[in-house]
Amino acid sequence: MHYNMQDRLPGEGTIALYRYSEKTDFDHYLALTKPPETRRFLDPVHSHNSVVEELQFLHRSADDLHTMIYTIVRESDHTHVGSVMLTSIDAGYHHRAKVSRLIIAPSERGKGIAQEALRSLSRFAFRHLRLRFLYCYVFETNVHGRKLFSKFGFEEYGRRPEWSWDGTNYVDEFEMRLTAERFHEIYRSGA
Repeated sequence: MHYNMQDRLPGEGTIALYRYSEKTDFDHYLALTKPPETRRFLDPVHSHNSVVEELQFLHRSADDLHTMIYTIVRESDHTHVGSVMLTSIDAGYHHRAKVSRLIIAPSERGKGIAQEALRSLSRFAFRHLRLRFLYCYVFETNVHGRKLFSKFGFEEYGRRPEWSWDGTNYVDEFEMRLTAERFHEIYRSGA
């Protein structure tokens, strides 16, 4: 597998984030988003039911100047272990972006990969894009997602009652954010 090193966000030795490439990453991405337990927590606007719809979504996202799709790759053996997106990037006026579709392969969960990916993505967003904050929306029923973002330093700043359908019920959606100042305060050494 060959990636352009200019499109690489380094992790802390375990993983790196590479800009999404349809040639090398689509099958992996599709496998990540296929399980029902993952699909139920995806943004419902982008929750597609077919390969064609998912491919169209990725084409639109890859062509959008305000979106960056990354494949999370384990450095030791170049295995795809997840994916994450930085969307709604506004580096010119509001200086913010949304973290979405942070998905880790089931066999790789619980190994700190999501935390390392968030740290790499946040470091890039705050240092290179010079954003003021990152935000995300997490379903109330996505207990692991809420715990991950909270543990990383994201703070809840709002709640949308019965906002989204999670495949079973309409559930509340939590609005969470991480400011550049908070990130640098928490991750001062090596941020």
